[in-house]
Amino acid sequence: MCASCPAAAGANYFVDPKHGSDASGTGDGTTSGCAFMTVTHALRAIGSPALATTITVLGPSTVSSGETFPLTLPQNVTLTTSTAAVTINVPPGKSGIVLTAPSSGVIGAASAPLTISGQANVAAYGIMADTGSQTSTSIEGVTISGFLQDGILVEDAGALTIGPGVTSTLNGTVLARKAGLHVTGSGEAVIDVPSGASPTHFDRNTNHGILVEVNGAISLTGTIIDGTQGTGTITTTGNYAAGIWIDQTPGMPPQNVISGLVAFGSTNGNGIRIVAGSNVKLRNSSSLGNQGSGVLVTDTAASSDISMIDLGNPVGPDYGNNILQALVGSGANGASGICLEVRASSGILLAAGNLFGGATCATSPATLTINKAGCGSAASCGGVCDLGMTGLGNDIDVATCVHP
Repeated sequence: MCASCPAAAGANYFVDPKHGSDASGTGDGTTSGCAFMTVTHALRAIGSPALATTITVLGPSTVSSGETFPLTLPQNVTLTTSTAAVTINVPPGKSGIVLTAPSSGVIGAASAPLTISGQANVAAYGIMADTGSQTSTSIEGVTISGFLQDGILVEDAGALTIGPGVTSTLNGTVLARKAGLHVTGSGEAVIDVPSGASPTHFDRNTNHGILVEVNGAISLTGTIIDGTQGTGTITTTGNYAAGIWIDQTPGMPPQNVISGLVAFGSTNGNGIRIVAGSNVKLRNSSSLGNQGSGVLVTDTAASSDISMIDLGNPVGPDYGNNILQALVGSGANGASGICLEVRASSGILLAAGNLFGGATCATSPATLTINKAGCGSAASCGGVCDLGMTGLGNDIDVATCVHP
């Protein structure tokens, strides 16, 4: 007896790399052998749908053989998973998934974990959001690991919302260090993981956890769980250089708004590094246990403008409530809580109402330790440096606390 496969139900198409068929399958997920075999064929079959459409990859399986990379998702298409774990193995020199259109995305199911693998740092990028993805482009529930380039790249005028359960890790090599998330051009990344949701991590990358440059910007909203242990709903933990490095083009760059970040344990750098000329507002975040400083602010030949860097504003007041230095043995940063390393007469860095060891500057007056010759050894501060600074005519406003 011969039987044909039923049509796919509605706008829901299934891919089964083990038992599906691109020759006779219809994308149906209810009858054995009737799913497509490859995501590439599914994309070809659905074309450019006018309505919200899903491609569900059935696990346990590996997406690799027969695929054409990168997998470019059109408007209104979401790639997801079901039944068990799914791994997308991206071949050498290729990128994994490209989001170039609005209302597209990648959402791994909690019961069917999705991993996009660079196969030990031979594939290029994991996920790219490019021009054309300006709205409603999102990822969640996906691990991006081991790419030669950045794990996630948002470039040109691309926009990407990153939700719960995303991990971007082990990207780049010691000879070509790269970031977990790289936002450049005029790209924008919105990272939003509320309390109780599955955490999102930009951890253990060979350069930065998150890199923002040119006219790119991020909006980050998370919750601290335990800053001294590096836990929270959004973390940049154990990266080689900075947890977050922001280096925007001087002038009038868009504002980066960061709240509830946990930057912890950078092995060769700082929790957060901000380059003069950038536009940053930091609130309710924790940066501890780093080899360098909790926050390092530096200048360049192009700019020493620190006026748009706001770690806590005494006007209002709109205090920072950031945890930037701890006591010895409790997750202290190796250099300073805040390091202002700019040329003379660059001005006053706003940093009112933050936490330094036992001092809670949003509620109680205290005197902080400072090294006015730089941001170096704790010995220069008698144990732990809360602040470090260079350049005559510069200062750090830490009200309600003071420094000598």
